[in-house]
Parts: sequence; structure tokens; C-alpha cells
Amino acid sequence: MVPENWSLEVPSERLSRLRNLDEPNLLNHMYSSHTELCYIKNIVQWGMRYGKACFEIVEIVERSRKECELSPFMGVACRSDFEGSIRFTMGRWEQALDVVNEMLERIRGQINVVSYPLRLYL
Repeated sequence: MVPENWSLEVPSERLSRLRNLDEPNLLNHMYSSHTELCYIKNIVQWGMRYGKACFEIVEIVERSRKECELSPFMGVACRSDFEGSIRFTMGRWEQALDVVNEMLERIRGQINVVSYPLRLYL
């Protein structure tokens, strides 16, 4: 699956700790990584909700100004630029969320593999 010339440089100290599955450091490290990824996922989801709220606020302001017979808050070009910028940012948040979800799935699988031998002895 991987080309023969591909290699990964891992410091020998870290490699020895990762090879020792009985040592709790590996599982602790994996759980802390999982916790950090969950925190990142929450931040990304908040960013997406914030973007949606920006669209809703602009709509409410524009509708209210129209009802009061006031001129639009933003011109067509300005609003188009604003909405384009928000859509672009939300697209980036969606990509980030996909990556975080993939990493969470991988680390959950790794935690299951590492903790499975521990469950056999409990």
C-alpha cells in the first residue's frame, strides 16, 4: 500500500514508548488526543453556527429596514462580497470538520485496538 521509499522518522525514545502497549502512557496520550479533537470539533461547529447567524442577522436587518421604508443597510456589491466571504469561511469550517471527524474515527479505532488486550484481563 505504501511505496518502499516512504519512511517516517520517529524519535527512538518515543518509538520505544509506543511499542510498549502495557505502558499506560500510550493509552493516556490517545485519550488526551481524543479530548483535544472533541474540543476542536466543538469550536468548528460553533464557527459554522456563527456564520449561519451572520446570514440571519443581515436578513433581519434588511427586512426591518424595508418595513420602516429605509434604504438597504448594504449595497448589492457590498452584500455580495460579505456573503461570499462568509460562504468561503463556512466552506473552510466544513472541510475542517470533515478532517476532525476522520481523525476522531481513526483515534477511536486505535483506542479500541490498544485497549482490547486490557479488556481481556479485566
